Amino acid sequence: MTRHLGLALILLSFPLAAAADSAQSSTDLNNLAVQKAKQGNFPEAIAALEQSLALAPADAIVRKNLSLMLTDYGIRLQKEGDAQKATALFLKAVEHFPENGLALAHLGNLYYLDRNDFSAALAYWRRAYPLVPPSEREPLANRMQQAERDRAVERNFLTRTTPHFQIRYADASGGPAAARAGDLLEQRYKNLAGELGTNPGVITAIVYSRGDFQRLSNRPDWAVGFYDGRIRVRLEDVDAGREVWILPHELAHAFLHKIYGTRLPIWIHEGYAQAQEPARQISAREEALAGAVRDRTGWVPLQWLDGRFTQPGNQDDVDRAYAQAKAAVGHLLEKNGMPKFKAFLEKISKGKPIEQSFDEVFAPMRFSRFSQGSWE
Repeated sequence: MTRHLGLALILLSFPLAAAADSAQSSTDLNNLAVQKAKQGNFPEAIAALEQSLALAPADAIVRKNLSLMLTDYGIRLQKEGDAQKATALFLKAVEHFPENGLALAHLGNLYYLDRNDFSAALAYWRRAYPLVPPSEREPLANRMQQAERDRAVERNFLTRTTPHFQIRYADASGGPAAARAGDLLEQRYKNLAGELGTNPGVITAIVYSRGDFQRLSNRPDWAVGFYDGRIRVRLEDVDAGREVWILPHELAHAFLHKIYGTRLPIWIHEGYAQAQEPARQISAREEALAGAVRDRTGWVPLQWLDGRFTQPGNQDDVDRAYAQAKAAVGHLLEKNGMPKFKAFLEKISKGKPIEQSFDEVFAPMRFSRFSQGSWE
């Protein structure tokens, strides 16, 4: 639900009875809005369209143009972490053009992810559903189903608020775990914001009982946490001290998703997330799998590696995929540094193929060789 409408403003139309100089003035304002938006100056673009609307208050096309511009600016502010201003812009966009499905969908996302207001989120998503493109309806329906499940489980949950997190937990017995989780998340948030150069706003993290976690997530037994717009972990893991590596891992996913959208391959996500974990002891089996990655006997071409995460044949496939992702991303960071790694992610996020993005940023390294495990 992050498709941008960009600058696809509709040509202005004016009643024949309108004065010629007023029509010309409104047209000039529309053209100015397009120019300012192309420069990234949304406030001035919106101001120009609001002046245009004042000259032609009955013109539905001007009103729709303004709604689309408000939506694009709201999306940018949402990505920058200013959920409050983004919400206000989306609400204003819908006021001007009630059939703006993209603004409605984003309102649902904000009320779900930032406010944990399931009823409001569902109401906005239901309004958006018939208005978004058919290709976006199934993901939206899945999100509505998840929100319904969340609402049922979290009906009586408590919330601990920190500057950047809403930590939700079942009852008072989970309070100490929520406090530890909040402290650790705030510490890691500061580190990641410094490394990636972006503050993505408030994030929700939920601490579940084991039964609720498995029922809500439908994840395999080996899963101990995940991020799907909200960080979800098990109370038993926090109580056992495993949050010190689970929470930094899931928070890294949250940062990458909020900053770079949905285009990054899974292996980049998982490699970078593991780079945020503190060192920990691994089993002899995991070490053997990591060794097979290092000597390339267990290497999978990177363009196929995502399938080992989504459709693993067995536990070894999963662990080997994690080991390979960690090795690949670790090498890129060590050899090229964080600035180049961020430039690589930025190119992918804007739709450039990963092969081209890699070759442009990491030259003379070539993706065709790196994908096969040749790093020189």
